[in-house]
Amino acid sequence: ASAPIGYGGTCAWITALGKEFGKDVSAALNKLEMGYASIVSRYRPILEGVDVAMYYRAPRDVRWLCDLMNDLGMNIVYVAFGSNGSKRKSIPKAGCCNEMRIDCTEQSIMDSFSKDRVSLIVTDSESLKVLDCRFCGPMDGFLGIRGLESAASALSDAMVLNKTEEWRRDA
Repeated sequence: ASAPIGYGGTCAWITALGKEFGKDVSAALNKLEMGYASIVSRYRPILEGVDVAMYYRAPRDVRWLCDLMNDLGMNIVYVAFGSNGSKRKSIPKAGCCNEMRIDCTEQSIMDSFSKDRVSLIVTDSESLKVLDCRFCGPMDGFLGIRGLESAASALSDAMVLNKTEEWRRDA
């Protein structure tokens, strides 16, 4: 079985464990729900209404991150993937976003940037850091409630810190 990523993945994993071992997992699910609600209530005031885009050079499953961003009140303008020589035949569905872009180049993202009106971009591409917006590094494999907290914190930090500071180089 794969590791539980995101809130939905963690809930499904706990439920599957309960079913497999014949245990009542309602207390664990309740604790997870309270922890997630705490994360959302802490970071939503900072992130609500932020127009965000995601660009990854290779396809990956970002549903958990889209779910988190939506719960935080962020507006996902688009999710884009480059091909980067990937052999994957299917692109993961990104959940609730305005637009999905497939086989994009970094140049096509830069060319369309001015009309996209994005305040924050989550990316694994160093090339896009020349754009006039805030950046957050890639988020992969954030597990469980601590992973969700780390992801929300990284998004929040990207919006709170001055976008001209040197922290952008390590994002």
